[in-house]
Amino acid sequence: MKADGFTPRPWTPALRSTMMDKAGSGHRDVVACPAAVMDSMSERSEKSRSLARQSNEYGAQLVRDHPGRFGIFAALPLPDADASLKEISYANGHAESRRHCLVDELHGQVGWRSRVLAGLRRVESAETLWCFIIREGLLLPQTSWAIGILEYDIDTARAIDSLLWNGTLSKFPNVRHIFSHSGGAFTVLAARIMDDFPKNRADKVPNGVEYEIKKLYFDTAHASKAPALDALKDIVPVSQIM
Repeated sequence: MKADGFTPRPWTPALRSTMMDKAGSGHRDVVACPAAVMDSMSERSEKSRSLARQSNEYGAQLVRDHPGRFGIFAALPLPDADASLKEISYANGHAESRRHCLVDELHGQVGWRSRVLAGLRRVESAETLWCFIIREGLLLPQTSWAIGILEYDIDTARAIDSLLWNGTLSKFPNVRHIFSHSGGAFTVLAARIMDDFPKNRADKVPNGVEYEIKKLYFDTAHASKAPALDALKDIVPVSQIM
C-alpha cells in the first residue's frame, strides 16, 4: 500500500527472516502501519473495521505458518470503541498466535479510551500480555502535514501527559504502554511535568508521576542518536528501552 509521502519498503516473511538471521535475532513482532493507508483504520467506517480485521487475520496466519518466528500486535480501529472491543475479543480468541494488542492512542479522547482499556482488563489472563503502541501524529489533519514534522514529536508528549493527567496509567497498571521514537519531545519535558503536576490531581498518580513514567516503554526508531538516548536514559531504566 502507498500513501502520499510514504512508500513502504518491499516486505515478505522470507525477506524478514533473512534479515533476522543476519542480525542474529530469533523473533520479531509485526505491527500494522496506519501510515501506509493514511490512517484509514481510524475512520470509524466499515473500511477501517475491515482493514483491522484483515490485518489481524493475516498476522494470525503468519504466526501459524512461521511458528516461533513472528509475533503479532493486533490492530484496533480506534477511536471506534465498539469495533475495537470486537477486535480485542477476536485477538483474545487467537491467543496462541497473538500475545499483544496494538492500540494507537489519541490524546484527550477519554471516553473510548476507558471503554477499550476496560475491555482489555476483562479478558486479561496470565497467557495474554496487552500493550498500547502509542503513535504520534494521529491528531494532525492530513492538510497540516506540509508544515513540518515537529508536531509529531510534540503529539507524543501530549499523549503521555494525557495518560498522566487522566489517571489512566495508574488505573490500568497491568497494561504496558510503548511509545515510539524515544518518546519524541517528552524526554526533555519530563522533569517539568514531574515538577508542575498539580497537587490537586495527586489522586490520579497515587504513587507519583515519576513512578508512572518509569513504567513506560520506549522504542528507539528514528531516535538512536546519543542525545536522544541520553535523555531517555535519564527518565527510565534501560529495561524500558526497546
